[in-house]
Amino acid sequence: MNRIFFTADLHFGHQNILRYQTDRPFADREDTAAHDAWLLDLWRSTVDKKDMVYILGDLTFFKSEDARHLLEKLPGRKYLIAGNHDGRSKPTRTISKPQHKYST
Repeated sequence: MNRIFFTADLHFGHQNILRYQTDRPFADREDTAAHDAWLLDLWRSTVDKKDMVYILGDLTFFKSEDARHLLEKLPGRKYLIAGNHDGRSKPTRTISKPQHKYST
């Protein structure tokens, strides 16, 4: 069965997020590699390749090439609503293209 997930503010590769969001389980507020590995493990243990994942902003602080490698590691069909950190990389802009336009 295909599932639908929503997530936000993962902040892969963003060192400062460990200082500001103290509820993330890391004693070392400088260890972005451990933080990113933890997020990747959580994602992979939850999301299958046919699942849809809506990312509501701030997936990554990485630049283009590193962001592309990250996206290749994350299973699922990903749809990004870009946040203020997502504009730095072309791969996140690519998955951000709207599938539908909505108006109110």
